[in-house]
Amino acid sequence: DGGLLGLSNVLASRGLFYLGTTHGLKLAEEDFKRAYKIASEELGNSDLAVLAPMMGMASVHLAKGEANKALEVAKRGVEISSKVNGPTSPDTLAVKLLLIAALNSLGRVDEAEQLYKKDQELLDRLMGQENLD
Repeated sequence: DGGLLGLSNVLASRGLFYLGTTHGLKLAEEDFKRAYKIASEELGNSDLAVLAPMMGMASVHLAKGEANKALEVAKRGVEISSKVNGPTSPDTLAVKLLLIAALNSLGRVDEAEQLYKKDQELLDRLMGQENLD
């Protein structure tokens, strides 16, 4: 139903807004959870529908210092985005950056750096910085 997908997307977007406010972390988490519930239960767990709220929740987990939870959500997000959008799409790369942030937060810096370097050329090209070392 387009109405439910729209509601899920609005909730995920509002959650992103709340993440950027001083006291909005709890509100963001509530919106992302509600958006995920709508996407997973009422829209038949559509991969595209659950991706935005999942990435929002990964961001909330990172902000709350829950890097292990963020890592698990981001790993699943990379799987979904790679399947739906392709492994080199900008959307998949954005999810990978959340995964890298979670790895960094866990002190797994070498693993994070290795993952970043694997996609660095594509990331640099997308960002218009083709000549970075």
